[in-house]
Amino acid sequence: MSKERLYDEYVSSGQAGDVSVSKGRMVEVEKIVDKFIPKKKGTSIIDLGCGYGIYMKELLDRGYKNVKGVDISEEQVEAARRNGVENVFHGEAEHFLEGEASGSVDVVLMVDIIEHMELKKMLSVLGESNRVLSEGGRCIIHVPNAQGIFGMRVRYGDLTHERAFSPKSIEQLLRTTGFTSINIYEDKPVVHGALSLGRRLLWEVITLVPKLLLLVESPGAKSFAMSQNILITATKKAKEGEQ
Repeated sequence: MSKERLYDEYVSSGQAGDVSVSKGRMVEVEKIVDKFIPKKKGTSIIDLGCGYGIYMKELLDRGYKNVKGVDISEEQVEAARRNGVENVFHGEAEHFLEGEASGSVDVVLMVDIIEHMELKKMLSVLGESNRVLSEGGRCIIHVPNAQGIFGMRVRYGDLTHERAFSPKSIEQLLRTTGFTSINIYEDKPVVHGALSLGRRLLWEVITLVPKLLLLVESPGAKSFAMSQNILITATKKAKEGEQ
């Protein structure tokens, strides 16, 4: 079975889950937008692997005007359009970026996309993302965490996934493709009420033991994130003489 067939039926197979922007991961979406997207409404944003438009919809609803996205699954693109999201295109991320001018973009979103790529394509997409970003532009990435307690649940939860990432390997990838100021965040339960607060407290307590074990075995570890996924931000490295 080819990846193309899997992408063709990404929504109808149930892999995309609930494609309504009013449900599902809105708490996580709001967290990322609140914390990592510049407040200026003219910020130029590209959402690679935009899926059914959950991030784009949130950004547009907040008044961001310069937002566009691309996804390899035509079903996902159709779902995004049904959700009222315009400026969403069907195609390969790499080819989409090739049509963008150098230094013309402020933020590139890569939420749950690069784990689907083979290494050669991944390097090309990150390289193109670096090219289109303005100086100091930001890349925001969300990927399966190979170090996480249940990271393999995500890695093998989708037949189109190629890999998971450890904090060290994602840093290697980003530095190789011209990024700096790399920050890695544990994808902890987001607190938005009493129940989620309880989940967050349990998470902090239960993960303390494996974090201590990792500290004992690998005191020089880059990150002690134990979540299924990790969130990463990275900045386009300034050219020599401009730092």
